Amino acid sequence: LELTGPPLAEASSTEDSEKICGLIRSLQRPINAFFESTMVMVDDPVVRSARLSLLAICSHQLEVAGDFSELVLEGV
Repeated sequence: LELTGPPLAEASSTEDSEKICGLIRSLQRPINAFFESTMVMVDDPVVRSARLSLLAICSHQLEVAGDFSELVLEGV
């Protein structure tokens, strides 16, 4: 799944919130699978750094869609 390719960047540039939400929703399974199968904070500093870098890149890519820091989740 391409995060910054045409779909997300295009939806963001046109402020198509429904499309943005759909694209982000499609990331739920891969993100959950990653965290279910991968320990990020491992003892090996090289592996830990690589995994933290991967998460930072993903986080940065998602910023294309907007600022999620103010998002309020109700009923979770």
